[in-house]
Formats: sequence, structure tokens, C-alpha cells
Amino acid sequence: MKFKSRYDWSDIKLYQIQEIDTLPEFDSKLDMMIEQLSILTDTDPYDIKRLPIEEMVSEFNKWDFINETPKPKAIEKIKVNGVSYGLVNFDEMSLSQLVDIEEYVSDGIIKNAHKILSVLYLPYKNKLSKKLKPYEPNKELEEGLKSVTLDKIYPTLVFFYLIVQTYLNASQQSLEKKLNEMVPMMTKEERKQLGMLRQRLRKKLDKSGIG
Repeated sequence: MKFKSRYDWSDIKLYQIQEIDTLPEFDSKLDMMIEQLSILTDTDPYDIKRLPIEEMVSEFNKWDFINETPKPKAIEKIKVNGVSYGLVNFDEMSLSQLVDIEEYVSDGIIKNAHKILSVLYLPYKNKLSKKLKPYEPNKELEEGLKSVTLDKIYPTLVFFYLIVQTYLNASQQSLEKKLNEMVPMMTKEERKQLGMLRQRLRKKLDKSGIG
């Protein structure tokens, strides 16, 4: 096995970070290192286990940066399987885009990152145009995005997450203000339902985490 002297986000493809995100809790840090290194280096776990402990720890430490979140940045253009795609104007997203985005976000941003990005990036109308085609679900793009390196898409995903979080916070505050005005007129059962609604809103925010 040959390892690099250092790694960065350009060394990780989206599907790899998604695989790491689905790993269970491990009984030992050694088991965790073996599985993560296997995914990140596309190496059989058996070969990782054969490494001297010192070398394994050294290689694992080169990937420390994945525990940090990259700076948010809206990357305006990406290329997937030879096709160029442009980032949509968030203020101009269609209803169908917003509906799909809400579904994907609520089910996990990392898990559905390829689906979210396939809503945010649309193909150009033609090679000379800066205008984007209308949105429609694109399974081919979804699958292609899984193999794109994170340096090209992760900053946009973080940027999008911050916008979503701001929107949800604003929506929650607005809704709670209205509900608080109604509390004096509520029955005991209605207050109970109000409490459950607030919990669901907070869970939605917590579930939207990217790190």
C-alpha cells in the first residue's frame, strides 16, 4: 500500500463521507480507525489491520481535517460526468424544489447530500448560455455527484445549510410568537399539543446538522 504524505478535501469523494456517516459506534478506537481508513483510502480492512499500529495511527491522523467543517462558499459551477451545472439562485427556487429540499434535509443532510445538490445545481440551457434549465429530478446527476470530490461541493453544502438553519430559526421564532399569543385562550390539552409542536420544530433543527 502507498499512502500520501498529506490529504485534503480533494482526496475524498462524497460517497466516502456518506459511508463514514453511517458507521456504527465502535467498541474500540482501533476498530473505528480501521473502518475509516479502509473507506478513505479505498483499501481492504484486512490490509489496514496488517499495518503496524504506529503507522496506522500516523495515517489516521492525516485525516483529522474531516472532523472540521470547511468554510461556507457558494461554488457557482461544477462539472459532473463531463456536464456543467450552475448553482440556482436560492431566492428563485420553484415550489417543487423547495418541497424536495425540505424532504431531503429533514431526513439528513449528509445522507441525502447528493439529492440536495441535485436540486441546487441545474444544467445550463446550452453551452453558451448562463441560464439554467427548469428543475426536474435528475437521478443521473444524483448518482454522479456521489463521485465528486468534496472540495468542489462541500463548501456549497455548508453554505446552503447555514441558509436553511437561518430560515428554520426565523420560521420557528415567528411561529412560536404567534402561538404564545394564543396560549391564554388554550385549553390544557391544546397547551400539551403546543408543547409537542415546539419539540418537533426543535428536533427538525437538530436533525438538519451537517457535522
